[in-house]
Amino acid sequence: MVKLRSLSVAVGHAKNQTLAHPEAYATVKKSGPVAYNSGDWGQIIFQCFGSAWPKVLPFCLLNTLSVIIFMLLRDHDIIDCSLSSQAHTYGSVVLSFLLVSRINTALARYNESRGFIGIMYQETRELIQYAICLSKHYGNMDKEAREWRNELAYRSMILLRMAIAVVEFCSKGQPAWKCKELTGIEKLYMTPDDSWSLHSQATSESEYTNSMRVPFRAAFLVRETVTSNQNRLKTPLHITQMNAMLTSVDRFMSGFYGYVMVRRIIQRFAAAL
Repeated sequence: MVKLRSLSVAVGHAKNQTLAHPEAYATVKKSGPVAYNSGDWGQIIFQCFGSAWPKVLPFCLLNTLSVIIFMLLRDHDIIDCSLSSQAHTYGSVVLSFLLVSRINTALARYNESRGFIGIMYQETRELIQYAICLSKHYGNMDKEAREWRNELAYRSMILLRMAIAVVEFCSKGQPAWKCKELTGIEKLYMTPDDSWSLHSQATSESEYTNSMRVPFRAAFLVRETVTSNQNRLKTPLHITQMNAMLTSVDRFMSGFYGYVMVRRIIQRFAAAL
């Protein structure tokens, strides 16, 4: 019953926020998974959302127009720009090396990044379930114990939200500390102050760097809540159980470190092109 009431309160709060600030939801860009019908080849080929087709189409039209011009020049005996079979053979080898290898590299980086993000989601669920099951096992059902569980669940979800904000920064341009889910003392702790910019300039790059710092501060708050069970719970957790929860936070941060590493490799590779 307590969970149902909490869920209804959260849904009501979300509805009130939507009604009070409709402009905040009207400007959101279309995002999400790309859905398509595998039996409809026309939809797959010409679907614009989640596809590079809008960017590639002008080059395709330019290439087609160039071919038509060269064919007309050849048919009217003005100039022959056709290539021999050896040139096509050489071009196919170069194309296969450049295109196939780059596609395989891009897919490998995508799957690697997706795996790291999956680790962060998984460890967030595990950490919240650990907190609920282990604390209730020792009969911690008083108000202080419920507040401890709620705080740990909230900070764990905020940790995940801040990590995803770093992932979304390049597409949305929104720093992690400006997410609407961040409130209270957590927002004050994760909002940059003058000490954050002592060795950086106020540019978009520094905003991205500061956003990458926010998950580290969120992880500190989660670890602080985990270890505070010794003082806040009537029957504290065993040291091995607390270490299991801290290990879950460590695995989460390992997933975040892995994603950041892949992201930096992609940026350096793109800069070298």
